[in-house]
Amino acid sequence: MYLDLMFLFCEMVKVNQKLFIATELEVIVVDLEEYNIIDTISLPDMYDKIEINCDKIDIHCLENILIKYNTGDN
Repeated sequence: MYLDLMFLFCEMVKVNQKLFIATELEVIVVDLEEYNIIDTISLPDMYDKIEINCDKIDIHCLENILIKYNTGDN
């Protein structure tokens, strides 16, 4: 699979059968079984880090902004 990222790459995190690709201003969610993009999460500020808590992902941005994402199977 080839992705042409719009912003600078920061990190990748695998959770179950999903790959979260974090860039400066968005997080792309890829289904690893079908190798397709299932979601794109726009970030209101620059990416800082991802924390995993079971089926929930906390995406931290600068300026103390937190986005919660549920990874539950679609």
